Amino acid sequence: KDDKGFKTELRILSILIVESLVNILGFVLAKMPHSWFLRCIKSVAWLMKTFDRRRYFDAKANLDFVFGDSKSEEEKKRIIKKGYENFAFIILETIRVIFIPKAEYD
Repeated sequence: KDDKGFKTELRILSILIVESLVNILGFVLAKMPHSWFLRCIKSVAWLMKTFDRRRYFDAKANLDFVFGDSKSEEEKKRIIKKGYENFAFIILETIRVIFIPKAEYD
């Protein structure tokens, strides 16, 4: 029973650490120039594409099924890359938006 309390406290501490790191990242993203933010998006998208090979191949198979030979392999790769960039944008923008002054995005 005592071990369960320790695990619960450790879990709470882990959540607080992750939340703090995400808040720090959001603050930094909100303060950096927009061109740097766009580079961060491209970097995160590249990481997702590189380390999430299964979904990359799923997306490629879906595009092959839908478009067949009507789109070139380069166009399909560009579509997949843009999908990863859009997803990275959504993630990073969600993290940083609470630190952007309302007057800036109105």
